[in-house]
Amino acid sequence: MRKILQLSLLGAFLFMLGSTGLSAQQIAFVDSEKLLAELPARKIMMTELENYRTELEKELEVSDTEFKTYVADVMNKINGGELSPKQQTEAEAEIQTKQQNMKELTAQAEFKLAQKEQELSKPIIDKFNAALKAVAEEKGYAYIVDKKMFLYMGGGIDATEDIKAKM
Repeated sequence: MRKILQLSLLGAFLFMLGSTGLSAQQIAFVDSEKLLAELPARKIMMTELENYRTELEKELEVSDTEFKTYVADVMNKINGGELSPKQQTEAEAEIQTKQQNMKELTAQAEFKLAQKEQELSKPIIDKFNAALKAVAEEKGYAYIVDKKMFLYMGGGIDATEDIKAKM
């Protein structure tokens, strides 16, 4: 009796699944990491980003060199007995201020780099999303998921090349 109940529930579930059209929907996947890595626009973006990173690092190096020079100069004056205790205290406070400024400059550089990456990647992501939508509509896919999101995959429809062609 219990088996009959289980089978009838399973049959009712399959009937509902079939009648809602879910069985006709297709799921495809895309290897977005591979696709994006191969895009010429992304390679250009990465080059621009690396150049920008280099510029920011050079600016930080200049500030760091100035800071280290200042610290060395103050230390030489302290060791040479050229500063009074009050001047030494003021110089130490100035060193702490400059050190804090260096930390802020570093944080600003990291923020600028993240902004630049977002700015440069937005057109690529927009183009990728438009290609995803176009391929899904053209091929009749209800879902396109990233290949890495599957815990198990025993085949399926790979839409990577179709999406690449649309981009």
